[in-house]
Amino acid sequence: MSENEPTSGWRTGRFCAEKARLQDAFLHAMRELMSLQTQQTQALIDGDPDFSRFDGLIHLAGEQRDLAKYALISHIETHACWEGAEEHGTHQSREGKADG
Repeated sequence: MSENEPTSGWRTGRFCAEKARLQDAFLHAMRELMSLQTQQTQALIDGDPDFSRFDGLIHLAGEQRDLAKYALISHIETHACWEGAEEHGTHQSREGKADG
């Protein structure tokens, strides 16, 4: 899957634009964090004595990842748009109660 492909609904044919946007934001935040961690690891391998310069950036990237993750979780729980929730044309809570 490329970085620009929608990540929601591609298995089921259904699509929630907001869920896709939030998933993409979460994936982007994770990639940013992993990139910084990779750069710090490479700096350490290369013997860079200032490898800790990445610590603040990694901390901020981790916060952004967490914000994106919890926004996605909140949306999924609030709007019941996890995979399979709309198979019969209605949203259902995890307990099976129809939301509308």
